[in-house]
Order: sequence, then C-alpha cells, then structure tokens
Amino acid sequence: MKKIAVVSVSSPGAAVGDKITQKLNELGFFAHHYHKYESGIGVSYKGSVSQVFKQVYKVVDGIVAIMALGGLVRVITPLLRSKLSDPAVVCVDDAARFCISVCSGHLGGANELASIVAKILGATPVITTATDSLGKASVEEMAEKFGCEIKNLGSLLEVNAAIVNGKKLGVVVLTPVFAQGERVNEEQLLEKEKRYDALVVISDKEPKGLTKPYVWLKPKRKVVIGIGSVKGVSSDEVVKAITQALEKAGISLSDVQAVASIKEENAFVEACKRLGLRFVKLEKDSLKAFNHPELSPPSEQVLKHVGLSGVAEPCALYVAGEGSTLILKKTKFWRRITLAIASVPISAQSAKLFVVGVGPGSQEYLTDCAKRAILDAKVVAGYAHPLRTVRHLLSGKVVLTFTIKDSKQKIEQICQRVKQGESCAIVLTGDACFSEKELLQKIPCDFEIIPGISSIQVAAARCGVSLDKAHVLTLHESGERELLEQKLREVVDSIKRSKPVLLLPRPYDLMPNEIASLLISFGAPKHTTVRVYENLTLENETQTQATLASLPRKTYSDLTVMVINV
Repeated sequence: MKKIAVVSVSSPGAAVGDKITQKLNELGFFAHHYHKYESGIGVSYKGSVSQVFKQVYKVVDGIVAIMALGGLVRVITPLLRSKLSDPAVVCVDDAARFCISVCSGHLGGANELASIVAKILGATPVITTATDSLGKASVEEMAEKFGCEIKNLGSLLEVNAAIVNGKKLGVVVLTPVFAQGERVNEEQLLEKEKRYDALVVISDKEPKGLTKPYVWLKPKRKVVIGIGSVKGVSSDEVVKAITQALEKAGISLSDVQAVASIKEENAFVEACKRLGLRFVKLEKDSLKAFNHPELSPPSEQVLKHVGLSGVAEPCALYVAGEGSTLILKKTKFWRRITLAIASVPISAQSAKLFVVGVGPGSQEYLTDCAKRAILDAKVVAGYAHPLRTVRHLLSGKVVLTFTIKDSKQKIEQICQRVKQGESCAIVLTGDACFSEKELLQKIPCDFEIIPGISSIQVAAARCGVSLDKAHVLTLHESGERELLEQKLREVVDSIKRSKPVLLLPRPYDLMPNEIASLLISFGAPKHTTVRVYENLTLENETQTQATLASLPRKTYSDLTVMVINV
C-alpha cells in the first residue's frame, strides 16, 4: 500500500491532514492532501467532498478522511464494491484523537493504516475486526503470511467466526513444497477433518469432499525450469517437454519465472519465445561450486562432456535461489531433453527487482513510478551518474556502485539478494530500453522495467522533432565495429531522404567528431546540420550547432545526444 489520499473538509482538519501527509511521505508513502480550506500542502478543491472520493477511490491504495464518521459512511457507501478491490479507508476526527479503521481492514490494509496514522498523531487506533480485537490471527493474515491467495472468499466469514468463537481450527497442507501446517495427502485430509471444527487448506488444487467450513489457500509460487539436452533438438521438442513437465508437476505456465541452462541453444531460446518465458544462460563457473542437498548423484556422462555434475537440477535450483526446493527432479524426455523444476522460496517471491530509468539527470525528470520503486527497494545499485540523480531517495538503503567492468558481478550479487527476499532496484540513466539492452541481458533473475525519460526524448523536444518521423539510433552497445558502421550507413540513407536523425554516440570510441567524419565518408553531405546536446537537463547543459564538416573537434561528454538533419 503506497498511494494514499488524505481528505479534509474543515480548517482544523486541514492542519491535521498536512501533518499526516508530510509524515506518510517521510515514511515512503505517496500521500496527497485534498483540502477544502487553507492548507500548507496539497490540492485545494471546491464543491462536494463526494466528488473528491469519486475521483480518487479507484486509483489509490488507501484514504485517510479527516471528518465525521457518519459523513464518511454516507460518502463512501455508493462506492463500495468488494473487500478484494476497495481501498483501505480510515477516519480521523478534527481533534486528532481517534483513527478508525472503517473498511477493508484486513485485505485492504485499513487496520495497518489506522495504526500508522494513530502513531503519527499520537491518537488512539480504533480497530473493530473481531480477530484483531481479540488478538487472534485471521484467515486473511494467514494468507498474507504464507504467501497464498484465498480462492473461496465466500467461506471467509464462517471460518473467521470459528476462530473468534474459539473453535478448533486445523491448518493442513496438500502442497509438497510448503513448510507450514500439517502435511497430509487427499485421503488423510478427509480423516483429519473429523478432528476440527473448521479448516484452512493449503493446496494447489481445490480440496474435494469436505463437509465442514474451510478456506482454500492456493500458494502464489513461482518456479524455475532447468534444462539440458543433446545436440540438435528442435524448439517443438522443447515446447512439448516443458508442457509435459508442467502438467506432471501440476504447475501452470504463468507460474514459471524463468528457464535456465548453461547453453544458449537456439531451440531453448525459440521455445521460450513461443511460450512467453524468459531464458537465462548461466556460466559454468557459477555452477562448479554450487551444492544443494536435493541434487541427484553426479552423472558421469555429464561430468565427462560438460564438466559439471549435472545441468537441469543445478540450473533450476541456482536461479530459484537460496531456500529453493525441487518440485520435479531431473526427468528425461525421449532421451533427448532433461528438465527439472525448482520452487522459488516464498520469501523471495514477494521480493522484486526493478530496473529503473531515472531520466537524463535532473531530479525534475524522475517519474513517480521510479521514485516508488526506489523507495520500495532495500538495495539500490547502478552507475555513479544515475545514483547521483536519486541520491535524495537513498537514505537508509544499501547502495552498490558498479562500473562497466564489474557490472556483471555486481548484478549477480543483486540477484542473489532478491532470491534471499530483499527487494532491489538497479537505476539507469534515461530509459533502460533505449541504451542498456546489453546490461538487461546480463540479469539472471526476474525483473520489472520502470520506463524513464530518455535524453533522446528530451533532445527531440528541444528540436521539435516527432519521434515517429525520425531515425532513432543508439550506439550504446558492444560488438563488431563493422556492424556499428553499417548502422551509420543507414543513417546516411535517412539524411539523403531528408529524415531527421536522433543518435546516442558510444563512449568513448564513437563520439560526435568520429561519427561526423564517418557519415561524410559514407556519402552524407558535408553541409548537413548537426546539433550536439551535452548533459541534457543538468545545470551544465550545452548545445553545439554546426554542420558535419564544421563540428568543433573537442572532447564531448559521455552524456551526449546528436540531432542530425534538423
């Protein structure tokens, strides 16, 4: 829960709302104060407060209303839909004496929000959900703790009532890789039911034949598939093997976090594309010293030909991370493909890795989504420049600075921390998809990209160039010089067709002077106009206007964009 609307309707309430908003933002929330009367911060509104609620209700995680409880109830009643989708709603009186959890106490987090706001104000939290008032854990809290989804919400009230009334509750497990609860099979479940008044059943499949009240919790688990094969397998064979392995393990395709191997076989990559899965190539050196208690005995054949004790199981367990377990041990398909499936530990499933574009350099170009991802992270890593851009968000965080030379090693360390349950963020200048494609390919764990504003976009805006009408090119990649020069030949074609070009040079061997010389040698007119922007959005931003032939010979910043033919 991060986005909070603080709403006040009176002058005393506005002062209370200011304090709540300021403190929530200091705690890492994104709180905005909507006030009707004079206030130091926030957004002023006119007219009915009900219009404010209609505006924010579906787009925030929580609402803190400083107003009378009766008035709040009348305002939110038409908006209420379901405890699954309604935001947390908390009511605070103008004197800041009480913080009342009004709705979505458990699933929406109103109980937690009321407690946080009460602590900010020195007020009394009022939480009336039965399990909380009696100091007992609700089914919703169990689901959150165990990392599960509640599948039969209609039974929640009855089972929570059994908890409140002191009935005997059984927590039983039909999922083989789950640590909590009493593990049983399907036959034993019906026998165990006789000992309890109500049940919480943790299972991948819906339990059958139960007669007493029960709630079904389905683990929200992610898995990693490890794969090895003989030479010459086809993508059709790989797709078929993965599909059969998942069916055998009772796992859906959407639960697969990645497919991992030590070889980047075309069949593996193509099969993953067809199935919508991410492929991870591991280095042999990463696996040589890897050990896990569930690994099968070493294969002499694999040891002889590959130099490892195995491929499928080590790859699956290594990528799944510390605490992972095998759901499917190595299984051969047609004596050509070997697969293994490992379960990612629950602690790591809630942890995320964000790859965050932080804009060209000025904090003014940092998006709210980027700020939120960084604030949510325990560890923040990146090159020195983007870390400087977000330095105001790094208080209390572990910060890892990497260079081009050690980026692969540092990224592997970050992924290990994610696997251990720590949320992390890698911050990159501009937008990662514009200029950091190679770095993204180095990341051996699941990640989410937060788009950023690229210097390409800023340069286009400075010149009034439409991106859809321009030739956009980045040279921020390694590779053969001939390949990059071929890209510059294509730029010449665009110049001859009067098409504007937006280009990111490659530090430090393909910078503006050399690019201009190459373009002329490939046939671009010497009088072609060029603008070179350096350090866009920063205090030391500069612009050099010239032609390809007259471009000043100097050392340009590595934060450079060229706009050609405008």
